[in-house]
Amino acid sequence: MVADTPVPELSTVKARRYIDRLDHISSVLDWNARAISRLAIPPSDIWRRVWRSPLLPRHRETWYKLLLNALPLGTRVFPFAPESLLCHACPTVQTLRHFLLDCPLAQQVWSDFRSFFNLPQPVTIQQALFSWPSGGSRFLGGEYGYRLQAGHAVALHTLWTAHCQAVYDDNPSSRPAISNRFKFFLRRHFLTLSSSRFSSRLGALPPSFFS
Repeated sequence: MVADTPVPELSTVKARRYIDRLDHISSVLDWNARAISRLAIPPSDIWRRVWRSPLLPRHRETWYKLLLNALPLGTRVFPFAPESLLCHACPTVQTLRHFLLDCPLAQQVWSDFRSFFNLPQPVTIQQALFSWPSGGSRFLGGEYGYRLQAGHAVALHTLWTAHCQAVYDDNPSSRPAISNRFKFFLRRHFLTLSSSRFSSRLGALPPSFFS
């Protein structure tokens, strides 16, 4: 036996998970002491969602910084850049919640997200922050959860690139513009995934995903 597993059945993944469990990786941070806890507490599988879901490296970087409150948003940079306190899209103080959910641009992206994935309810702050489990629902299956994770990554990436272009390139976005950008990024990401070794996890995608 190695890592609580018979040697013939041992794999790199099983060994890594065993070591992670010994090191308490899932609970290494005290989320109650982090700024994000003012909005919601991350689920116990948050790092599995970050590192083992269908994300590109740039998606993971943005999401990781968001979870640790390291994105240079309005209230975060106010002590040394007070001119950046307000949102670039509306005259409102740019908190993490505003950037992620309350801003008109965020509302447009999550509205498109809901429509694209046929969600019965609007996206919540918990979902916008932490995505969905890869298992999806017991009715819709793991493929649906995997697609939601991919879509969540693209939604965050869309909001962040719109912020960067507005703040650093003086190229503000609008609701129609960010809607088109999100749909373009989303279809491009699913096209990439469908051509990768992870395509089987997506299942059979409907034509609407690429039209």
